Amino acid sequence: MLVGTNPASWKGNAMDELIIVSVDSHAQAPPEAWPEYLEPQYHEYIPSLHEENEIYTTVMGNLSGRVSNEPSLRAIFDTDGRLADDGHLGIWDLDRRLAEMDAEGIAGEFVYPGDHRATAIFFNTFNRARPPEVCDGGVRAYNRWVHDALGGAPDRVFLVGAATTGLDLDDTLAELDWLADHGFRGTYAPGYSAYPDIPSFCDEYWEPVWTRCEERGLPLFVHAGFGLAQGSMFSLVDAVKREMDAPGAALDEVIARVTREVFTGDFFSDVSPRRPMWQLMLGGVFDRHPDLKLVMTEVRADWMPATL
Repeated sequence: MLVGTNPASWKGNAMDELIIVSVDSHAQAPPEAWPEYLEPQYHEYIPSLHEENEIYTTVMGNLSGRVSNEPSLRAIFDTDGRLADDGHLGIWDLDRRLAEMDAEGIAGEFVYPGDHRATAIFFNTFNRARPPEVCDGGVRAYNRWVHDALGGAPDRVFLVGAATTGLDLDDTLAELDWLADHGFRGTYAPGYSAYPDIPSFCDEYWEPVWTRCEERGLPLFVHAGFGLAQGSMFSLVDAVKREMDAPGAALDEVIARVTREVFTGDFFSDVSPRRPMWQLMLGGVFDRHPDLKLVMTEVRADWMPATL
């Protein structure tokens, strides 16, 4: 989170005003929104997306549910019963989100794509592998949904757009313009979900993207998970779902094993999300575009001093 203070309010070393802004919040389009926001040529993929959603939400719901549904733990972190009262619905409901922010004393929050309560619209690593044009269609659908669903409080909720594949630069630039025209505060850096044959950020291929982001005031956001190939995690989630569904399966044992063997410290300290920073620096991007901003979130900070 970002913590800011108003110097005019300081009294000695005390501060009587504290502004808290979360820089790692998320949203996800509910399945009922998919037909409305997906362009018609991609509707043929919706039944398959529902299958993905059932697999993904079952597995991820069980993983997160080990904590959130445990009564002895909920008594510690949900003392006012807001989670029990469906406070999580703020993931796609603006009024509920603002109510939860108010209850927690959060002045504002940056909102990124992704949540375990619904799968992404094609473009995530946890989706099935899809053609790039289908993934780009899902990106556009998500961006338009989140604008309509959560864009009504731009002084509190700061939207960060999903990134296109980058394979079609004209489409990528058009989407950046759409984000800027609709009040988004930034965009995921291209390559969050990696695709074959996309060059590194040192390559001049990306120069039009950096120029457009600088001109339109769109910071680049890099979040944990950056650089994993689109579709690469679906087979793992699908295998875990099959294991959970197997006759006689011990659900707690499956969840414990997956937590121990998959979502390890190595998973959360992967160098891939760090790579954009040094590629942009060593590639001279910030020298050519001094007003371009980069935001790193949920990637730890212990490595930054040595890297800098």
